[in-house]
Order: sequence, then C-alpha cells, then structure tokens
Amino acid sequence: MKFYDILAAVLSGILFLVLFLGLGWNLFVAILLAVGIYFALSLLLRPRKKIGGVDVELLSGGEAISAQLEDARKDLRDIRRSAETAVSPEIRQGAFKLAQTGENIIACLEKDVDKISVARRFLNYYLDTAVDILNKYCELQQSRAPRKEMEALTQKSIQALNMLNEAFERQHSRLIQGDLMDIESDIELLKKTLKMEEL
Repeated sequence: MKFYDILAAVLSGILFLVLFLGLGWNLFVAILLAVGIYFALSLLLRPRKKIGGVDVELLSGGEAISAQLEDARKDLRDIRRSAETAVSPEIRQGAFKLAQTGENIIACLEKDVDKISVARRFLNYYLDTAVDILNKYCELQQSRAPRKEMEALTQKSIQALNMLNEAFERQHSRLIQGDLMDIESDIELLKKTLKMEEL
C-alpha cells in the first residue's frame, strides 16, 4: 500500500469515526460517506507523472511515451557506467560525450513531447546500439582478452562511438532547429517593431 492510499484510508477512517461516533449519524450513511471520501482522496492524492508539464494520462499514448523516455534514461545511465569503467581514454571520452548529448536530447523531448516522433530512431536504435557496443567492450575488457584482439576491438569501438556521436549530434540539431527558428522570428519581429517605433 502506498503512502497516498494509507493517508486516504486514515482520513476516511477519521471521517467515519466523527460521523458515526461523534455526530451519531446512521452507520450505513457514515460508511458510505467514508468509502466515497476514501476513493476521492485516493484519486486526488495520487502523484501524477508529467512530461513537459503535461499529465501523462492526458497525452495520447502517454504511458508508452513515459516508458520509452524511462528506457532512454536507463540506457544513458548504462552508457555513463560503461564510460566510467572503460580503460581507453578515447572510449571513455566518446561514451561521456554520448551520454551528455543523449541527456540533452531527452531534455528536449521532455520539454516538447510532440518531437518524440522525430526522435524514434534515436530512442529505438541508436541508444540500444551504443549500450550494446559499450557493454561488449567492457565485458571483453574485464575478461582480459589478448592484447592484439583488445586493441582491434578498441579501434572498432572508437569508430563506432564516433559515428554514434555524429548521429546523436544530428538528432539534437534536428530537435532544436524549430526552437532556433522561433528565436530568429522573434528577433526579426522585435527589429520590425523597433523600426516602426522610430518612425
């Protein structure tokens, strides 16, 4: 039982006691009101998940979007964890850069949920691929693979991380493009307004 359910039960129990014992109301009426208050409080006190300030339950497909963003956050935590354990400085740097850019992308998506359709490939492919590559690299690193194989794997992993970083940056650029255009149009409008005031 969660905190808000316990609180609702306690408050409705107190209401029942006040109505039945304190005010002498009919037993069934007091029970009916207490049960009604319990359900009302359970709904009102329940915390709401929000994405970009919008209640998840009000969004079309909100639960799926929320789950997808949570999976993306988990993938980014995995990328950071791999970066922390990587021996190669290039792998570490590339993984940290992936995590940072990925967090920026997630922040954009949380701010404007409508952009999620633009970021499907990032959410469904690029993040998973980055996690897989880094996990395999870290597993082989821990298994003490022969030096020659480890060097070859490190070079291939660095190349893959570079490609992924480019893809992450392109995705981030696409997401902020609309915001940049909005800022530019606001600036143009401001210039025109100032010019008109000078006349």
